[in-house]
Amino acid sequence: MELGVTEILREKDLLKASAIFEIPIDTLKRMNEQGLLNVSRIRGIVMRQDFLNYKRHISKSKGKFGESEILVALSKEYGLSIYHVRNIVYRNYNGKMCFCKMCGVRISISTAKRTGGVCTRCNAESLPQY
Repeated sequence: MELGVTEILREKDLLKASAIFEIPIDTLKRMNEQGLLNVSRIRGIVMRQDFLNYKRHISKSKGKFGESEILVALSKEYGLSIYHVRNIVYRNYNGKMCFCKMCGVRISISTAKRTGGVCTRCNAESLPQY
């Protein structure tokens, strides 16, 4: 992407994001036009939701379609390679951001679970002295 060129979401992506985040479509449109949205993150969340919707649909069709067909369909829809779609869909792309309860630094979800919500530095400070 060239410097100064702002990527924006498509109308259908905005409609889906509006439903997912429960934000009025007009608000999202204005933010999109002003370049205030994290386009790649929102597009990833929308793509993950599309994947889940397709999976619900194929579970009702009793195996006529598989996950590989879903990945191909999403690849065509979003203009990405199947490799990129698979990476977005299968990793925790819309995972929550966690922050240390003590100092506020961003931490991974696994660290937050392991330490009870504190970063490794703050957790190390709570070690007993020997």
